Amino acid sequence: MALSVFHPWPETVPPLKGYCESGLSAGVAIAARAGFDPTPRSDYDSYMIAPAVLSPRFRPGQLVRHVRYGYRGVVVDFDTRCKASDEWYGKNQTQPPRNQPWYHVLVDATQNVTYAAQTSLEADPSGEPVSHPLIEVFFSEFTGQDYVRNEVPWPGG
Repeated sequence: MALSVFHPWPETVPPLKGYCESGLSAGVAIAARAGFDPTPRSDYDSYMIAPAVLSPRFRPGQLVRHVRYGYRGVVVDFDTRCKASDEWYGKNQTQPPRNQPWYHVLVDATQNVTYAAQTSLEADPSGEPVSHPLIEVFFSEFTGQDYVRNEVPWPGG
């Protein structure tokens, strides 16, 4: 579920004719025409639509595979939402939603680290270890299914 609605919206909303010309924003105009008082109050949040919070699906040390590009890797850290700059995000070919967990992944058989959205990853059940020069820096052992994360902090995390 992408959105949680806290107040039901009427099935029909009268036309907006004249509201935007009077200086009211479209959102306030819609609320006013639907019979809602758009004046901020202590319970104003009950009129708002809030994005649902996605829980992280993967944990540090878990093996993952990128669904589009097919590379394997291990999660070393994650952010609850995309913390990359607008410039970096604009250059991202797929541009998945920013308001979801994003993962720092050590890519197998390379020296690369990627920053991938939760919707771009799936669990990798292969049980195969990842070959990456930073494995020994951030993990203490491989259990045969995943890595055990040590206490070394991820830069910027």
